[in-house]
Amino acid sequence: MNLSLRQLLFATMTLLVLIPIAIFAVWTTDTALDKEFAAVEEKHLLIAKNLTGALNRYAIDVTAVFAAVTDRDSGTAETALQQLLLQFNVHAMSEYDPQGRHLRTHFGDSGYFPDDLRHSQIFDSASAQTRISNVRSESLPEPTLYLVRQSRNRHYWIAAMNTGYLQLIQQAVTFGKLGHAAIVDRAGNILAHPDKRWQESARNIAAIPAVQRMMQGETGVARFYSPAVDAHMIAGFSSVERTGWGVMVPQPVSELYSHALKVRYVTLIVALIALAVSLATSWWLAGRISRPVSQLVTKAAAIAQQQRHQAIAPQPGFQASEINQLLTAFNQMSQQVELGRDQLEQRVEARTAELRKAEQLSRHLARHDVVTGLPNRLAIRQTLSNLLQRQRAFSVLFIDLDGFKSVNDQYGHAVGDQLLQAVAQRIASGLKSTDEVARYGGDEFVVVMHDTTESNVTERAAEETLQRICSPFMLQEHEIHIGACIGIACSEQPVTDIDQLIHLADTAMYRVKHNGKNGISLAQQPAGTS
Repeated sequence: MNLSLRQLLFATMTLLVLIPIAIFAVWTTDTALDKEFAAVEEKHLLIAKNLTGALNRYAIDVTAVFAAVTDRDSGTAETALQQLLLQFNVHAMSEYDPQGRHLRTHFGDSGYFPDDLRHSQIFDSASAQTRISNVRSESLPEPTLYLVRQSRNRHYWIAAMNTGYLQLIQQAVTFGKLGHAAIVDRAGNILAHPDKRWQESARNIAAIPAVQRMMQGETGVARFYSPAVDAHMIAGFSSVERTGWGVMVPQPVSELYSHALKVRYVTLIVALIALAVSLATSWWLAGRISRPVSQLVTKAAAIAQQQRHQAIAPQPGFQASEINQLLTAFNQMSQQVELGRDQLEQRVEARTAELRKAEQLSRHLARHDVVTGLPNRLAIRQTLSNLLQRQRAFSVLFIDLDGFKSVNDQYGHAVGDQLLQAVAQRIASGLKSTDEVARYGGDEFVVVMHDTTESNVTERAAEETLQRICSPFMLQEHEIHIGACIGIACSEQPVTDIDQLIHLADTAMYRVKHNGKNGISLAQQPAGTS
């Protein structure tokens, strides 16, 4: 059967239009719910992340205040600081001696604390850094979190904190009829939840897949069945970096279906209208393109075979203006594509060079102190580790500045930084080219003297270093005086790793501090060695 080009084009275009419209209608209908899920997932995940950000800030602030209270020289919490702790929902605090025996309860109900920590998990987890325990509800008036740390005097401090702030955060989030937020600790125990019975008993919901992922520190979206509301849920979840808590923002899946049904009806109507319009347009357009289409196809096929751009010249004789305009536009587009490709290659090369420089800078910053430019703790420990592994002879000077804090307090951190830079220069100026100096942290410096273990040599070097440090500094028209305590240790002492070596030098340095400061001391051989 012979068909005119217009008829053939109309039939073909009708089929081509009908197929995508049918696919679009089916696809939109089938994916309407998925789109609804995607929108909800994005919103819930964003809220979960925002909540974890607020909780992380809360944890940082309460641990900072707790550390400030427990590091007071008097060993007791001042009333103002107690009031600040109360604002963070900390309602009781007790102190224990280094053996874990209860000394006194500074404020609040002593019933929240054990009499002896030696058989308590709290005792095992205590350190100088404040830790927040998992929630506990058994034998307590309310679910309680414990702040635990060991202060500078080696005493153990424990504070009881309720979950009131977490409950306020949880209650502020609702979606639809049953959407809510839930907060759990790192073990999956509920800290805040709409079900008050679960909340009061700190029920463990670690069996829920989303909670398991939160306990592993993950952030994302999950679907699961919730016994609390007896419904299948979709939830965005995230984890609090500081404490390991998890925040989950779930909503019943059933609430999303009603929205998706409306989209399906609208999609069906639009598909039918689009089909009718497409049929009419196809018949009209087939007549408009039937004559020049053959020439256009021939030219397009010829251009497709070329690796590089070649301009397409119009054929002699009569030619439709639309085709000429199309060819002109095509030539311009090809030129722009090639130009864009060349520019992209140049930008990629430039960006690669920038990334290479940034990587070099990052590596430098990772091993050097920002203020003094000296190697940092990581770099000098690596140096010491290498020397110990190769069994090379060396000595270590552990230097701690005296009076640096008062300089910071009196003149400000800018002068303090300049003083650290000046001290670093003076220390380095008296060393051999093979020796190394590093800023170990704060106002502490470490000097590594290679191939030197003789006590008289290291003591003389330490004395000279101390003299240079004790000489007055002129910084911003201020004459500044500081001192230093220097501990000396060498590789010939019976040590197995750098921590023992640094500890020997640090102990020797503290011996100087206890004996009046501004001096040097050789590390003593550990007890039990010969």
